[in-house]
Amino acid sequence: MNCSPTVDCKFCSHFRINEEHFYTSKFVRMRSFAVQIDSGNSSGSWNVAVVPPISALIRHSENEPQTILQPHIGTLFLGRVNERTYAVISEGSAPPKLYNASPIGDDTGKGEWTISVFDGSTSGATLNEIRDIDIHLTVALM
Repeated sequence: MNCSPTVDCKFCSHFRINEEHFYTSKFVRMRSFAVQIDSGNSSGSWNVAVVPPISALIRHSENEPQTILQPHIGTLFLGRVNERTYAVISEGSAPPKLYNASPIGDDTGKGEWTISVFDGSTSGATLNEIRDIDIHLTVALM
C-alpha cells in the first residue's frame, strides 16, 4: 500500500486526533513523539515513518479553533523503533519542525496522521506479525 507521495511502504495506517482526546485543554502543541511495535517478538528494531496532519486545528485564544496548514513538517523517519516488550518507552524524537505543531487534524482528508512501517524487523519479524503500534505523543497543554 502506498501511504503518501513521498513514502513507499509495506504497512500503512491512517488515524485522526481530535480536540476531545485532550479533554478540557484548549491549547495543544506538539513537543515530541516515539513509536513502539508489538509483534510478539522480544527483540528487533523497525523502520517507521510518521506524517502528522497537513491541515490541522489550533487555538490562539479561547475562540473557535482555526485551521492551519503545516506541510513544512513533512515525513518524519524513525529508525530503531523497538518492540513493546522493552520495559521503557523509546526516546522521543523532537525535530525542530515538529515543535509547536498541532496534533489535532481538521475534518478534511489532510487532517489525518499516517504511520508507515517498512519491511520487517532486524530480528526477522514480518509485517504480518504486527499486532499493535503504540505512538507516544508528548504535548504541551494549557
